Amino acid sequence: RELKLEGHVVTLPFLPSPALAALYRRVAVVLLPSAREGFGLPIVEAMACGTPVIATDLPVTREVGGTAAIYVGLNDVQRWRDSVLELFVEKQDPDRVAARRRLCIEHSAHFQWQRHAQSMANIYRDVWAVADSQPMRHSGDREAVLVS
Repeated sequence: RELKLEGHVVTLPFLPSPALAALYRRVAVVLLPSAREGFGLPIVEAMACGTPVIATDLPVTREVGGTAAIYVGLNDVQRWRDSVLELFVEKQDPDRVAARRRLCIEHSAHFQWQRHAQSMANIYRDVWAVADSQPMRHSGDREAVLVS
């Protein structure tokens, strides 16, 4: 409200996946100005649709967005503004738009649920194999493994 952006910025309720993907494809940029992030799923979702992302410069956003996202300090209002304006200028060059879109889509392809599930299954299998190879302390006892 202080910046008088009500007509230009929309905070969304929960949207079903098809509607969210359609929205990501229609917007010019996705901003993720978070002080903390658990994973940064909106980064992957937006990039999978070819939409550029500007995110707070946090270790997790850098891990998720890689070289495809733009990173800005949370309180650096001028840099947030400049980054958005740079993307709007870039929109005038179809080759640059296509290159950024390609980079976003290629980067997001690393984050697939099937790949994650297979990776987790491999980890569980490896842990279980090590546990099975260790002598039991008490007959029939096995130490618990908690996965959260």
